[in-house]
Amino acid sequence: KAPTSLGPGGTLCLPSSMPAGDTANCTVAVTTSSYGIAPTGTLQVLANGSPIGSAISVTGKAGQPTTSYASATALVPVTLPVGTWSVSFQYSGDEFYAGPTISAGVTVNSTDISVLASPSTISIPAPGQSGSSTITISSVNGFSGAADLYISGCPPAATCTFSTDSVNLTSGSSATSTFSVTTTGLSNVPPSVFHRELPPRSRMPVTWPWALILLVVLAGLACQAAARRRAACWLFGSSLLMAGMVVACGGGGGGFSSPSPAPAVIISPSSLLFSTQATGTTSAAQSLSLSNTGNASLNIASFSFSGTNGGDFSQTNTCGSTVAAQASCAISVTFTPSAAGVRTGNLVINDNASTSPQNVSLSGSGVVVTAAGTYPVEVIAEASLGGVQHIATIDVVVQ
Repeated sequence: KAPTSLGPGGTLCLPSSMPAGDTANCTVAVTTSSYGIAPTGTLQVLANGSPIGSAISVTGKAGQPTTSYASATALVPVTLPVGTWSVSFQYSGDEFYAGPTISAGVTVNSTDISVLASPSTISIPAPGQSGSSTITISSVNGFSGAADLYISGCPPAATCTFSTDSVNLTSGSSATSTFSVTTTGLSNVPPSVFHRELPPRSRMPVTWPWALILLVVLAGLACQAAARRRAACWLFGSSLLMAGMVVACGGGGGGFSSPSPAPAVIISPSSLLFSTQATGTTSAAQSLSLSNTGNASLNIASFSFSGTNGGDFSQTNTCGSTVAAQASCAISVTFTPSAAGVRTGNLVINDNASTSPQNVSLSGSGVVVTAAGTYPVEVIAEASLGGVQHIATIDVVVQ
């Protein structure tokens, strides 16, 4: 049989390395030194000695005397898994031509991506502030396609986001996305403005007996001005004074009497508004003043809390069980929110006043804050082809 060679030039048409998943299409030539008939037969691809796919028939061309030798070609697709391979093309030969084999080593690299965070540590001076890092995703070994970004381990009560959570890469390219973290701190709620209520001033009842006494005084002044009729004036004035005293003291079945002994309560202010407070922590105390403006002792049976979130409030006081007439005492109230959001309740005081129970409305807001500490956050980049994942860790340091 006539000898043949594979080529061109007896070399393999495959690259020394190729990305996983790629297909190399090789045009393999069967060359001879004969002017005879066209070669026939097939070409088979072998990887580490094992056939890959089916044999491909060659297309032959007869030789032309003194002009060209007989030859044949075949287009052979080669797809290999990840690894290092010894790849061979083997010509079967035919009745007239021998079948040679050529081999070469081929390394098939797995296409991949890489991810890098810069900086890898984000320092946040205080809860409520933010920080960021630039995430760079790169193609490795010829990767081409989309890479998706995910976050794991965002700090509590913080928000973690990407400027874009998916990037498209071409072979050898890179793309970036900005990772941002925003922590939660206490909001600056304006302090409550309270209008303190002052106890009403004691006022003397203005009734006609007092008006009568006023007339006596005026009569006396008039008598001093009229010297010649002074005796008569004084007699008239004395009569008016006597009549006024009888009436004022209850004589004749008329006039007024002293009020019955009873306590009267004024609490100032009538409501408390607490600033935003971290859940599970206790606020500074706010004060209430309880005044007994009555003329009898105020007997206090109990202090308690009611309302939707009454359990979020507590109190201490200097009142004891009795507040004397015209005396006052202090009540201190604190706020410990058990959950985030607006919290409301009422301070309820049961006593022997006619207005019992006394109610003071209470309100405040709870918020979950990002506590100080170091939080490792994982930025996960996943290749759309093959699902390969890589992780960049960012330490978020909240001071």
